[in-house]
Amino acid sequence: MSTNIQHSDSITRQALSDWLPLALRGLVVVMLGPAGVLKFVDHSGEAANFAEWGIPAPEITVLLVGAIQLPAAVMIALGIAGRVGALVVIPIMITAMATAGVVVTNVLVFLGCLGILALGTGRYSLWQPGDELVAQTTRQLS
Repeated sequence: MSTNIQHSDSITRQALSDWLPLALRGLVVVMLGPAGVLKFVDHSGEAANFAEWGIPAPEITVLLVGAIQLPAAVMIALGIAGRVGALVVIPIMITAMATAGVVVTNVLVFLGCLGILALGTGRYSLWQPGDELVAQTTRQLS
């Protein structure tokens, strides 16, 4: 009986380690990608929002945020240094929540990025630098 429980636990952990990072990536990309595109497609509208929220130099800041969000979304989507992509998005989401208020989309992107930062981008990724370093550190702490 104990062996079956251990085997089941092992399968559950493997499924979580394979699929949870992929789900987090999907969540972040679906919400972050369109927001990044909008910074360029509706630049004046986004700049007006930034100005209303008290963000300095809104015309330039909108472009800067979009220029960070789009590559980060691509990095996270493809699993190319996804932790780095998530890391650069986190301060943007904190700023967004502090200035524009707590919006569900920003909270989900923030939490998704924290998850990616903690778990990595998972098995279905193109390049994950640092994952071996995380694994070594975890082994050393055990």
